[in-house]
Amino acid sequence: MTVLAFAAVGAGAAACFWLVVAVVTFVLVLAGAARGVGLVRRQSRQSRRAGAALLAVCAVVPLACCVGPSLLFRLEHGRFPLGAIPGYEVREAMERDRLTTDEVIARFGLPHQRDKFDDGEDWLYATDALGMSDFFLVQFGPDGRVKHTGIVD
Repeated sequence: MTVLAFAAVGAGAAACFWLVVAVVTFVLVLAGAARGVGLVRRQSRQSRRAGAALLAVCAVVPLACCVGPSLLFRLEHGRFPLGAIPGYEVREAMERDRLTTDEVIARFGLPHQRDKFDDGEDWLYATDALGMSDFFLVQFGPDGRVKHTGIVD
């Protein structure tokens, strides 16, 4: 008997959940495509139409699973995720040069989340549409210039 156990619920559990969803979707699409091909080969016009419709759905579902999360993210946030966290050299240069908010916006666009504090502001940039990857953090001081950058999981 195989038992799956997770030490901490978080990104690992979310990744496992999405992996199970992907596998189940893949199996259902394959089964639907096989059934659709079988229906298309029949003599009845109604069966051929049903088979063609089933094959169309089996083609659209994987596409929607790949493109859907990014499009939904864009609808919610007005822009796509960054795709990757900027490299160490970029983050270090941002701190060294103490970029302004306008310079950060010019480089990365508007943040996906803003948190204001008495001593400054934190901006978070998502790197993927599902929220399973780390976030890029930019902290501004009260003067509106970068004081720290980092990675938040």
